Amino acid sequence: MPKGEHFKKENPRNYQVSFKVNKTELDQLRKLTQESGLSIPEWLRSHIILDESVKPKPVKKTAKKSNKDLGKNSEDQTSLF
Repeated sequence: MPKGEHFKKENPRNYQVSFKVNKTELDQLRKLTQESGLSIPEWLRSHIILDESVKPKPVKKTAKKSNKDLGKNSEDQTSLF
């Protein structure tokens, strides 16, 4: 195999996902994975597979606070980003 040829093979796991968690969330995730006997990637993959009989939970909508509730005018707010 020529040098670098192995990089041209199709890889079904060629995508990477990362997200940040706080210390408490990490501890809870580790506890869940230890209880199931799986690694974190294996545990996440097992929860990604969608079972047709299981319907996703509806997202709860929260009421947005109006500018009056916040006690500020929208013209007075400045974005830092």
